Amino acid sequence: MTRARTPDKVNGTETLLRTVSRDWNPLATQHSYEGGIMRSILIAASLLALSAAAFAGEDDIMATRYGNTLIIHDTFGTSKVYYNKDHTYSAASWLGDVSGHWKIENGKMCLYADKHPALYSLRYSNPECDVITAHKVGDKWTESGRDFELVQGIQK
Repeated sequence: MTRARTPDKVNGTETLLRTVSRDWNPLATQHSYEGGIMRSILIAASLLALSAAAFAGEDDIMATRYGNTLIIHDTFGTSKVYYNKDHTYSAASWLGDVSGHWKIENGKMCLYADKHPALYSLRYSNPECDVITAHKVGDKWTESGRDFELVQGIQK
């Protein structure tokens, strides 16, 4: 595209005027420059959102657990675990109340108990890491000798 540019004084500022060319677009004004910037910002924001989603992808396996209750039955008793999206959790354990934070590491869910009863350390390691698999509300399954059930809502 060939454009001839000539300086012109308008309101005390120098601008560039586009003169006649074969494929000149009358809508291509300063707005297209601003639109280009806006388009670049939108593309950058989209890429950032996609990379954040990819980074957070490992947490998606936990999405069905937020706002719901994971009931765990083992030989010693029943516990109820409540996971939060901010990577914290609380539990009503047969040993007493436990709270802390969680991470997914090497395909395993690791619970780091920040507050727990004294007897907790005798039964569980800290962190306690187990294989994690995706489940829907209503699912029941067995892993590592314990029975699990994911139920809707916070069940106290």
